[in-house]
Amino acid sequence: MLVAVKTEKRQQTNECHLSLLLSAMQLNKVQRLSVAQEK
Repeated sequence: MLVAVKTEKRQQTNECHLSLLLSAMQLNKVQRLSVAQEK
């Protein structure tokens, strides 16, 4: 039981990190687009 809970928590944190990375990448893309438009 405990091991299963630990792995589940680990998966949740991994998914959280992935979503954070994706949002960061999207932000970078938007910033680059805005910078390109300003030029």
